[in-house]
Amino acid sequence: MDLQAAIDAPRLRQDDGYRVALEAPITDGVRTALQGTGHVLTEWPPIAFGGAQAIMRRPRGWAAGSDLRKDGMAVGY
Repeated sequence: MDLQAAIDAPRLRQDDGYRVALEAPITDGVRTALQGTGHVLTEWPPIAFGGAQAIMRRPRGWAAGSDLRKDGMAVGY
C-alpha cells in the first residue's frame, strides 16, 4: 500500500481479549469469519478508531497522507 491507502484502510480495535470493534467498511464476510474463530464483535463510535497524518521520505522526494476521518493535514518542509 502507498501511504494514503494505508491511512484510508478500514481499521479494527481490540477491546478486551477476543472482543473487537470493526469500522463499517469491513465486510460481512470478515465479520462472520472473526465470529467463527471466537471473536465477539462490539460497537465503538467512529471517532474511537483514531486518525493519522504521515510524511515519508522517498528516494526522490516526499510522500504525505492525511486521514479524512479527522481534521488535520500532513505538512513538512
